[in-house]
Amino acid sequence: MTKKVKFTLSIGYYGANHEETFSFKELGITDDMTQEEIEEFLTKEHIEWRYNYLDGGWSIEED
Repeated sequence: MTKKVKFTLSIGYYGANHEETFSFKELGITDDMTQEEIEEFLTKEHIEWRYNYLDGGWSIEED
């Protein structure tokens, strides 16, 4: 059985979400990794993945 992980991202508005599924193999997760290592790896990968879909910033305006 192939293990997969689904990354999701939502900004709280209806329809404003994104999800993508990856196999462990695609991400380079190996059978010799512990559960803790996998969770740490997936956390880092998810952070990097979501930054690929976020765009924003701020600006100072005067009246």
